Amino acid sequence: ARCAPWNDNWDFRSSEEKTNVVRHIVLVRHGQYDEKGKGDAAKVLTELGREQARLTGKRLAGYLPAGVQWKAVYQSDMARAKETAKIVMTEINASMPAVALQDPIALLDEGYPAEPVPAPSTRLWAERKTWEHAPRIEAAFRMFFHRENAPKVKSGGQTGAGNASPPSGPADPAAFKDEAKKPPASEHTYELVVGHGNVIRFFVCRALQFSPEAWLRIAVYNCSITHIVIGSTGRVSLYTLGDVGHLDPRSQVAYRRVTAAMCVSFHQGLARLWPQRRDNSARADKTRGEAPREEARR
Repeated sequence: ARCAPWNDNWDFRSSEEKTNVVRHIVLVRHGQYDEKGKGDAAKVLTELGREQARLTGKRLAGYLPAGVQWKAVYQSDMARAKETAKIVMTEINASMPAVALQDPIALLDEGYPAEPVPAPSTRLWAERKTWEHAPRIEAAFRMFFHRENAPKVKSGGQTGAGNASPPSGPADPAAFKDEAKKPPASEHTYELVVGHGNVIRFFVCRALQFSPEAWLRIAVYNCSITHIVIGSTGRVSLYTLGDVGHLDPRSQVAYRRVTAAMCVSFHQGLARLWPQRRDNSARADKTRGEAPREEARR
């Protein structure tokens, strides 16, 4: 199967003046929370969720290259995301110059971004308000995912940098020619977004120009890190998806209320039961005077 052609104007900015800025957008899913809480305010982080957020903050405090700071940190307007962001910021600000946490953004709230394909088997999906959530989450994507804008030129030919005089250059015309040959060095900026699993999965699909309806095929654990890079030309790369290397895989990696250790125990239990089920089936076949199923299949 061939990959669909890449749309260079996916952010509607391909005709604008190019910059040398490479944008790094780091997405963090909130920590594990109390799903039984009545209303958003009661759905706060569990003890495990708070520990996940603390360890994620420590990871992000040393995540950037030396001497680089977070350009901005954003958060959803839901309680579990705001609590996660607060804990993460405490750890980040403890080891680097203080970074301001932006006001909550309701566009980032959890929701159902598109009708998933294939459709889930559960009957509950018919009650989901995808038609209501999808436009909001699409607006959030367009708010955060785009190439960097060139500085606006003010009247009189001045840019947003003010009225400072241009730096003096070499007087030799040949030197000017040599400088023009050198491409400007890329400037990397890093932005952190603390949000929700469905929204992050949708963002990944949209940024990579995959079908948005495929979002439910992706899984991201609580407090996992997803890193997307938007180059100055508009090309997009997925650096990491759902990274939980900072969490203990035996007790701290969780998807909602289920930890990875619980999943392992469940599958190990199935593995132990499976031979027993096969033996019971073979004995039942012999009792009925039938050939064992495996021999019959041969």
